[in-house]
Amino acid sequence: MSVEKDFTKENLDYYLKELAKEFRKRNGKNTPAEIVLVGGAAILANYGFCEMTYDIDAVITSSSAMKLMSGRHCKKDLSDIIGILSE
Repeated sequence: MSVEKDFTKENLDYYLKELAKEFRKRNGKNTPAEIVLVGGAAILANYGFCEMTYDIDAVITSSSAMKLMSGRHCKKDLSDIIGILSE
């Protein structure tokens, strides 16, 4: 199942909060993590000249316990966060 979704400055926080919920559910509340946005998502979050992006590229530094599975393969680069969360 492919999900076509545009990410905007208005809904970016929502999807990052959903990612955080999934992380806490899988790893507990005491496991630290750092999410670093790169590419279009970083521009969207920090600057005003971009209105949307089609994906969220991020690097998550945390324990190796977090492995998001999308029913296909382990997503190590998390470039399809919305697809993973919607499945």
